[in-house]
Amino acid sequence: MRRHVGWWTVAAAGLWLGGCATTQPVGFGEPTVSDADLGRLSPQQMEPTNRAQAAVDQAQQQRDRAALELQDARNQLATVQPTVQAADADIKAAEAQLDAAKDTGDPKRIAAAQHEIDVAQLEKRAREAQLAYLNQEVDLRKADVTLADKQVALAQARLEQSKLEALQQAHNPAANKYSPAAFEALVESRQKDVADAHSDVANAQQTSNQAFDDWQASRREYANARGLQPARGEEAPAAQPPSGQQNTQPNAPQAPGQQSTQPSAPQAPAQTGTKPGSQTQGAEPHEQQNGQ
Repeated sequence: MRRHVGWWTVAAAGLWLGGCATTQPVGFGEPTVSDADLGRLSPQQMEPTNRAQAAVDQAQQQRDRAALELQDARNQLATVQPTVQAADADIKAAEAQLDAAKDTGDPKRIAAAQHEIDVAQLEKRAREAQLAYLNQEVDLRKADVTLADKQVALAQARLEQSKLEALQQAHNPAANKYSPAAFEALVESRQKDVADAHSDVANAQQTSNQAFDDWQASRREYANARGLQPARGEEAPAAQPPSGQQNTQPNAPQAPGQQSTQPSAPQAPAQTGTKPGSQTQGAEPHEQQNGQ
């Protein structure tokens, strides 16, 4: 005989399961110290834990900054993308001039028009190299965000460990409920995650540096074909992509806030230099870019 389950039975089971779900702590399965046990400590005994909490707050701020830098890199990429199409238009315009020059039969005009095509093609190549560099910058900033996330998780693990240590130092009986080895294992696991993220950032930085060098080489080739030279005493400094202010011109760096997407505004080429480094995300060397 088939038994029928009443609606009240199903409802009761749902409430029971729902209650279990709502009481499951964040990071279920990972060691944590309850607020009730921690509340037994005096303000002086809580000082190490307060410092650990400050470290968590700082790590979260670094994560927010990394996220903003990622958004800046994406915005710069979106700004530069249309310039490749603009370079295509320049090539077509130069080809039209060549056709017109051929109609005249003037060898000088034909040669000049052909030169303009060659220069326009080099300009497009420089813009494509810049686009490739900015794509690598986006990947680098993504790696920075991942690293920042791992550092936040490590700081949180250390915070929980500091809570247990505070109970132990206060000789509070509640400390006996917890396993110090579990807290230590969590910290070690998070440290490994951070180390792996550092490695990913280093690899992304190396790829970005190479893309930057390729872009600079293309800029020089385009500028030389255009016949641009810096004025005496006004040699341009080392070309450096500004942080959050990447250049939109393939032939010369723009000052921050002075970017242009016009395809035909050649300027004197800057002397290529290495990208400067800086300390970001837990003392890992990263690129710090300065607008010139």
